[in-house]
Amino acid sequence: MGHSDDVLSDVRKQIDASDAPLGEARDRLALVRDIAGGFAGARRTYSSGSIAQHTMSPPVTDGDGGVVLDRRSYPELGPDGGGEAPGEVTQKLCALLGPEVREQYPDARCGTSKRGPEIHFGAAPGPGPDRRPGRGAEPPRRPGAVDPQP
Repeated sequence: MGHSDDVLSDVRKQIDASDAPLGEARDRLALVRDIAGGFAGARRTYSSGSIAQHTMSPPVTDGDGGVVLDRRSYPELGPDGGGEAPGEVTQKLCALLGPEVREQYPDARCGTSKRGPEIHFGAAPGPGPDRRPGRGAEPPRRPGAVDPQP
């Protein structure tokens, strides 16, 4: 299995996200989860998506997570309750998250989706774009080729 492991490790190195933007995305998600954990009726928060599964590939653009609400505090929500969408709860979460996140990220904004809040930080995670030549489906570049992306 040595050769297969070497090949897989090489592929992983080519497609894995860089440490700096990935670390920043994790930090942002941790901040939002910490704040959301103090929301009235929150039982716990969780990480989901590619960050939780350790499958993030460049460019790093987001970190997914959520809040598990106590059914006793919100009996009207969801298919097991009264079937209501979380619109009002989402607005209350944004009212909590927005100001606290902006203490560290002044350009951050909290928007809403049909399932919950979405925090937009105003800039991509990390010190700059997370691009790697030769990753994933990009064709290999000729020596001396110019990257057409700014």
